[in-house]
Amino acid sequence: MNANTYVNFCTSDIIQKIDIKNVQPNMPKKKKMDSEVDKNLFGRDTLPLEKDDIERFCFRTYQKNSTKFEVVHGFLPQKLVDIINSGVGLGKRDDIYSYNGVSFSKESIPSLSQVKPIEVKAENNIISFGSYQYFKYVSKNGQEYYMHSGATGFGAAFSEILRGVEYSREAFRYIDFWNQTMVVTGPDLPGEEFSRSEVKSYLEDAGIQPGFFTVNMKEKSNVLFYSQGKYASTVIRKKDYDSMYNNLTKSGNGLTANLLCGYEPGSVIKVGGKEYVLSESHTLDLPYGADIYDMEFPKIPL
Repeated sequence: MNANTYVNFCTSDIIQKIDIKNVQPNMPKKKKMDSEVDKNLFGRDTLPLEKDDIERFCFRTYQKNSTKFEVVHGFLPQKLVDIINSGVGLGKRDDIYSYNGVSFSKESIPSLSQVKPIEVKAENNIISFGSYQYFKYVSKNGQEYYMHSGATGFGAAFSEILRGVEYSREAFRYIDFWNQTMVVTGPDLPGEEFSRSEVKSYLEDAGIQPGFFTVNMKEKSNVLFYSQGKYASTVIRKKDYDSMYNNLTKSGNGLTANLLCGYEPGSVIKVGGKEYVLSESHTLDLPYGADIYDMEFPKIPL
């Protein structure tokens, strides 16, 4: 028997041989429970899953006439591991899991180390987490955690959770941070639970330089601005940057009047550490991409 092609399992005294090539990732229409699986595994809920949560959200009741289950030793093929990590519901009875006629124990689930996931790093200020791909996060103490990108973001690989791997709070904060960068509306990014130094650490560890950067997940993409300013958010949405930029460089709007009207034309204002002279129309001739959230103003005489 080719261990890479077949998974054997026993129900009562009947031995069946399942061809994994016939196990397809196309599933029936998702039930509410499947949505809960996505919510908990792919970044929407950033707290570690407890055992009761896994029992409640991730497994359908597995019904069989037989009461005896015996799983043959050996590892599941990677194709089935990929299906498990795609967020499908699994059957569970005692300590035996099942999917599409294949039964297995957690001891049969191979570590994702065999697929050699790598850390995700930015290239040209673009970081891509892909779709249904594996990667790893390395914590400050050198511990590796394997992640999986899915339909709604990315999170801890479900197969690793089934194996009993405990993800640290640090790993779940990493997941939460990058999933928050894909939020296109709402308050500042990321949320206030992340300190300025922590945000900079995530960005710099990923190889992202100050200025515009792009985050890709599946077919979605979000362009953001990494600012070095001390008083505004470190990460700003592009649409918010564009609005601020237009207000500073074009006359005839209320924000420019409120922000710059107190300074005399000819005043020198620093933007991103560079000096710019205020025009007669109280605007600044700024290049697009300047760090407009890092500004220093001259003192206004009393």
